[in-house]
Amino acid sequence: MTTVRVAFRYGDSRLFARVVCWLRGGDSAHCEVASVWTDTGLHHCVSSSWLDGGVRGKWMPLPAGKWRVYEIEAVTDPLAWLAQHKGEGYDLLGLLGVLWPRFGHSRRRWFCSEAVADLMGLREPQIFDLRTLESVCARFGERVQ
Repeated sequence: MTTVRVAFRYGDSRLFARVVCWLRGGDSAHCEVASVWTDTGLHHCVSSSWLDGGVRGKWMPLPAGKWRVYEIEAVTDPLAWLAQHKGEGYDLLGLLGVLWPRFGHSRRRWFCSEAVADLMGLREPQIFDLRTLESVCARFGERVQ
């Protein structure tokens, strides 16, 4: 087991984020796994991002006014997961499949909460939307921001 921080971005005013929030009825539109966090405010994060074209790792800030962060145990080391999946595309149909299973999901593409759920070792990661995944993190982890 590896301790990670799962961060949920809320209050994002960009169009895609607003559509995601509207479709799923929550206030967060994206999540990241911070595998390395520093006192400088930069964190190495792993996720799948619509804006970045799919699975990637990057250093980024997670300011308290935009991100809720939970510390939780994950089955897979985020850097190992990233090495296995880096460059795989964003799964837009899979994101819609959370609401309407008829859309299905891709085995070679990921939406953010699906990627994070897989990294955490949750079965059937494609069924986890942001609101459900944050509930899991709140129940089994500790909110640190």
